[in-house]
Amino acid sequence: MKFSLATVALVLALAGTQPADAQPFPRPPAAPDSRPDLVITQVDVSASRVVVGETFKYTVTAKNIGLLACNRFKMWLLFPSQTELARVDHDTNLDCDREVCTAPPWFLLLPQHSVTATYTVRAVTPGQQLTATAQVDPGNVCRESSESNNNGTSPPVEIFRRPRLVMSLNRPLPAARARPGDRGATTQIFPVTIKNEGEGPARSVVLAIADANWPNAPTVVSAHIGELIVSTHAPAWPLEIHCQMSSDGRRITALCPFNEPLLPQKSLQLKVRFISCPRPGGSVFTSTLSVAAPDDITSSNHSVSLHAACGL
Repeated sequence: MKFSLATVALVLALAGTQPADAQPFPRPPAAPDSRPDLVITQVDVSASRVVVGETFKYTVTAKNIGLLACNRFKMWLLFPSQTELARVDHDTNLDCDREVCTAPPWFLLLPQHSVTATYTVRAVTPGQQLTATAQVDPGNVCRESSESNNNGTSPPVEIFRRPRLVMSLNRPLPAARARPGDRGATTQIFPVTIKNEGEGPARSVVLAIADANWPNAPTVVSAHIGELIVSTHAPAWPLEIHCQMSSDGRRITALCPFNEPLLPQKSLQLKVRFISCPRPGGSVFTSTLSVAAPDDITSSNHSVSLHAACGL
């Protein structure tokens, strides 16, 4: 059977056409990268706030998430300049010289295996938002499938010095009565000093006045940071005083916060007005003032009691 040239051309044209919805032949999947891949999986810190002189720890873990072992392992930790290295504890396969940890040539960090080192550092100087940075394979000696995932950063740490507040009652100013010669209730001004004898600033200082709902409870009439003023005159640079009542179900206490930080060796001077005798000829009314601040070294020497004789 013979075909014309037109028939042959038509057959060839039809054989070369594909339907519009025809799918291309799928390509074979790419072969996985068989190189090692070292990553920092952990840079943990044992504390978020540390006092100067205390120690805390950074725990660093490196892992091989690749498909091939790495036999030239090295990692290090760059810790904050406000700290100093005290010691390094590590896995038996590591050898750590200060902040740098290496493995012997015969050691293979196999795929999906990890090594860990724990750095103990001592807080030396204050600082805030301090972080440490760990790096594995810093010289890119181990040929990895990715070199962009070799670093890790710790959570931030604050290093601080602690305050030590000492509260003392000074000699009261002369008592005053409504009219000279009256008997009974007297009004008296008690100078109270709160000194920070610690090494760090005292922040969020709060004065508490017990039984503040009693009619003759003490009230703070002035406050300033500086030297004691032995008079009824107002200080040149007074602090604002905003007291709020708080109840524990048994008694009501006035809480008076001071937003100004009290620096080391500085004093907060208060003048407290106190009606010492609630009724003529009655017994002496005693009131207690106390002070508190976060991170204070000790809770002793933090309160004073106001006592005054009734005018009979």
